Amino acid sequence: MLIMGCSKRLYMEKSGFKIHQSCCIVLLLALKRCDKMDMCFSFFQRMVGVNVKFTVHSVAIVIDGLCKRGEVERAKDLMEEMVTKGIEPDVVTYNTLINGYSNNGIVDEALKVKTIVERKGFEPNVVTYNTIACGLCKLKLYVEVKTWLFAMIEKGFTPNVVTFSTSINIYSKIGNLAKAKRLFEEIEKRRVSPNNVTYKALIDGYFMKGNLEEA
Repeated sequence: MLIMGCSKRLYMEKSGFKIHQSCCIVLLLALKRCDKMDMCFSFFQRMVGVNVKFTVHSVAIVIDGLCKRGEVERAKDLMEEMVTKGIEPDVVTYNTLINGYSNNGIVDEALKVKTIVERKGFEPNVVTYNTIACGLCKLKLYVEVKTWLFAMIEKGFTPNVVTFSTSINIYSKIGNLAKAKRLFEEIEKRRVSPNNVTYKALIDGYFMKGNLEEA
């Protein structure tokens, strides 16, 4: 069905019909959800070539799909190409790229993107800070993670479930279960709903300490 959809779009293009942006967005989303990113990227480039006017949200669909496949440099190249065409990324799009770098352990590049965000006059948000903190955590840079999360709070951002889960994970990994448990209790006081990641972080800590009863 997706291939037929792409074929119809290309037929319309060759026949001189005007291709509406909304139709392209639906197809891009469908291709991304089916993990057909090569086809998604190719279709997007083809539509750009016939002057279909995309918004930043349309570009973000392709960038997000590429990042989730680990093709972060390709996503970055696409973002830079779109800037030359007058489509300026927003904070959500930049966060998508930051997330791509962080998930792939390339935190230095994620920090560079954050610097670009600030230079362009955007304010990094709680998602930006949480994403980079998670990337540092994956690299086992626990001291840096704590510093980063403290900086986030000093900026006035309210910790959410991702912030707490990351913090609990850190203290569990370094064996400070008392602190991890206090943070878990803090979640309940703030009426933040813990998720599977939160519970897993605390349970893993108890298992590492051999405290099966608490786990």
